[in-house]
Formats: sequence, C-alpha cells, structure tokens
Amino acid sequence: MRVFITGGSGYIGRATIAALHREGHDVFALARTGEAARTVSELGATAVRGSLTDTDVLGEAASRADGAIHLGATQGADPADIDRAAAEAIQDGIGGSPYVHTGGAQQFSGAWARRELGRRPARQDALTVLAQG
Repeated sequence: MRVFITGGSGYIGRATIAALHREGHDVFALARTGEAARTVSELGATAVRGSLTDTDVLGEAASRADGAIHLGATQGADPADIDRAAAEAIQDGIGGSPYVHTGGAQQFSGAWARRELGRRPARQDALTVLAQG
C-alpha cells in the first residue's frame, strides 16, 4: 500500500514509518522543515514538504495514498482548529480509504468528532486498520 502520514519525523512517526516499511508499504510523510524531510528520507519515506495548515498539500498527498495516518500535531493559537482542518483535508483527499487519527489536539467535541473521529475503532493499531480497509 501507499501510505501518507503526518508527524513522520516525530517519535511515534519514526516507529510507524519503520513498521510500515517492515510490512512492505510505500510511505510518504509530511515534512514541515528541512530537518524533518531529512529524517523521514533517512527512514526510507518520501518527504512531502508542507505543514498541517497546508490543506491543499494534505489533500493532494492523501489523494495519492491507499491509506493515511494522521500523527502530526501543532502548537499555536488554534491547535484544535488546525488539526480539524488538516483531518478534513486528508479525509477529503483519501475518500473512503483507511484513515487513522491519533488526535493531535484534544479539543474535539460535538457532531464533527462523533461523525469523523468515530468512524474507526479507537483501540486498534494503525497497521490493523489499514489492512482491514
């Protein structure tokens, strides 16, 4: 599978890239900085330059994937709004393909969270969700 991930240069992201490679998947990962791009490249993933606020980049990258894992988080004035917009862009791009969201911001509530984040079982590992489709 071709898997798009955000947060690939982080602690969990690096382990996720390694696990996906062990299973034979092709990974491309969002990289906000040159250092992040080098990190994911060294892990064998293709870097996609952009940030969680670049919803066009997120949607386009997700549209080329068979599955997506949103591990990235942001800090700033509106992390929940940024995370929600990023999640929506990824899901719009990926369509009905497998999507895993780790919940980068902890301020989700209401109908959007129940509808969008409740689509997948909360306690499955990312590879299991991707394999199940």
